[in-house]
Amino acid sequence: MFGISEVELTSAKIEDFGDVEYILYRLQREIQIQFITRKQSLLKTIYTYIANENVNKEEMNFSLYGTNSFNLIWEKVCSENFESVLDKKLLELPLGVSDEYASKQNKKLIEIIDRPVWHKSNPSVSDGKVDTLRPDLISIYKVDNEDAYCFGIYDAKYYCIDFKQKKNGYKITGQPGVGDVTKQYLYQMAYEDFIEKQGYQYVQNMFFCPSEEAELEYGYVEMKMLHTIGDKTLENIAVVKLHAEDMYDLYLANERVKNIANYIPNVARKPVYSKNIANRMMAYLQGITKASQVAERKMKMKSEQGKLIYPKRIKRELGAKLIYDAICPVATSVFYGFDPYEKEYDSMVAEDMGDSYGKCEKIAEVAIEIEQSIKKMSEQELGDEKIVRSFLRKCILSKKEILSMASESSLDKLMEKVMELIRELYL
Repeated sequence: MFGISEVELTSAKIEDFGDVEYILYRLQREIQIQFITRKQSLLKTIYTYIANENVNKEEMNFSLYGTNSFNLIWEKVCSENFESVLDKKLLELPLGVSDEYASKQNKKLIEIIDRPVWHKSNPSVSDGKVDTLRPDLISIYKVDNEDAYCFGIYDAKYYCIDFKQKKNGYKITGQPGVGDVTKQYLYQMAYEDFIEKQGYQYVQNMFFCPSEEAELEYGYVEMKMLHTIGDKTLENIAVVKLHAEDMYDLYLANERVKNIANYIPNVARKPVYSKNIANRMMAYLQGITKASQVAERKMKMKSEQGKLIYPKRIKRELGAKLIYDAICPVATSVFYGFDPYEKEYDSMVAEDMGDSYGKCEKIAEVAIEIEQSIKKMSEQELGDEKIVRSFLRKCILSKKEILSMASESSLDKLMEKVMELIRELYL
């Protein structure tokens, strides 16, 4: 049945050694005087085989072959259907490889997760080649209608999750254990830096469970104490029920899920911005990598419920967004003579005029540089206006498109805005 060839140990027949009862008697005698474990096991196996040979011949027998670890099959099916990239090299993934990960470009995605390092004090030795976290599958797919990718962290759970109604409410049954939930939070933390540095605009964290009917927004699980760990913000983990028969049919046909977004709810909704600020927003997004667009969507969402999770990039660059919004009116006042946030000119904002697109892009770059400088400074340095003024001037002088902002009067206005933000956000 399994293509295993038989092994012919001898051409002799069992009758050549005597009657079955005599053979069993001699085997039993040998077992009693044999003290080598391996030989004892072999003798007992031969005894059992001969003693049951006639039984096997006289009765009709059948055997069942299968697995009691069907969760592994479900994991394999999901990995193949959603084209897991865990075992792909970083250079083979979308968006290329950032400078920070250039030295690891030939490593597989699964290999960049930190491993525990065990140390012994005396003598001083350590071992970091031990097992670490391993998600079931990671899928990376392009979001419809957007020039952005989603980094999906999915765990195939062969559980039948259900809620039973009780007198005093509902009781969850068939759910994964707390260890599975905490590990799923850790998977997001493990890849957070990679997601941020590579520029993925979305990230999802989900449990995939088999079901007779698909329920793409079945529910979610949360552990509030894990929502914030240090400066990291983790979201709820969504529970998606996939149609099991369809998933198995896809796998057996050697096909893949054609549009992953159909299995992942609420990921490709793009907000609409008014035309009046379109050019300003475009220039801003060039420098901030769409952080404000996603941040505004984030703010408008109801309780996150595991549907959509955003990378740390948004939190980190929200400070740059505030700096940009603070210094942009000063800049446009220098360039055009009025504040584009308060006054229109022939139904257009100031950025619609001349080479303002390039200027706004440079202002966005300055905003990022200012934030990076701020994060490297101590509170004492941040409180010193001379130091702040110096690095502010340095940032502007490196951009020839906006050199006029380095004048004393402009710097005074910029200093006022930036110091106000520093006091509010960083001190």
